[in-house]
Amino acid sequence: MSGTGSEPRTFRYVRWKALLFGGIPLALGLLTIWVAVEAFDPAWTAHVVKGQYLVDSPRWIRVPVFLATAVLLVLMGIWMLWAGLTGAVVAVIDNHSVTARTIFGRRRQLPWSSVVAAKRKKNQLVLSPAGTDTPSQEIWDRRSVLPDVGMLDAASRDIEALVSRHRPDIVFRDVK
Repeated sequence: MSGTGSEPRTFRYVRWKALLFGGIPLALGLLTIWVAVEAFDPAWTAHVVKGQYLVDSPRWIRVPVFLATAVLLVLMGIWMLWAGLTGAVVAVIDNHSVTARTIFGRRRQLPWSSVVAAKRKKNQLVLSPAGTDTPSQEIWDRRSVLPDVGMLDAASRDIEALVSRHRPDIVFRDVK
């Protein structure tokens, strides 16, 4: 791996993983649309013993629930397929900051001077500023950067080496 110099290092999704993780929710969303269309029938039923809340509810309640779920699944699938097909940049590490896309599509940027802690989870690296002690704070405070290294086109050790190059005082610790 060569030095970063002044060039930013970009990371993208592994194409087959992005296509797989986009195709699955898209297929489930299309299946849910089919179920919603079938649920328009007043005689529609499902053969379940417990949890018949949607089966027993009127059409005007169950169909919007199915359609809302389907829309979310289809949108997530299309977003992930598009990111995989276009090679969308997911994370950028440069001399000034580290930036990563969140699950909601927004980018979080954290200057190197603000990084206080670094954690290694199963498939994720978490770079946190001061004041983010709990996982909910890391996710919702819009300041922590959470690259999902299991989906990126580089090994986690390469990203950790880049972080260590910019902030040698930060040590990654394993968290479950």
